[in-house]
Amino acid sequence: MKGEIVMDEIEIVQNNLVYIRKVLHLSAKEFGEFLGVSRQCINNYESGRVKMKKTTYIAIKAIVENYRLIDENLSEKEYLLAQKLLTTKVSKVNYIKSLE
Repeated sequence: MKGEIVMDEIEIVQNNLVYIRKVLHLSAKEFGEFLGVSRQCINNYESGRVKMKKTTYIAIKAIVENYRLIDENLSEKEYLLAQKLLTTKVSKVNYIKSLE
């Protein structure tokens, strides 16, 4: 249904979280501070030990979509890449290639 969050979308963001953080130049601790969670919680999401909830997914999307307001030094390329990582399954190899 339109507007409904599909579990695949949450899984994509969870699988790409480490790449999203790197594009935004944020440590797990810094990203956790934006979300109001600990560094360990971010690490648990990234490793898959804890499944991301819808509310966390929505918060991450909001952070990424508005990050240029927070860090005006973020390049347009980095911003667009972070946006793309919200919706596209990537591998480490594809992520590295996208930075070139």
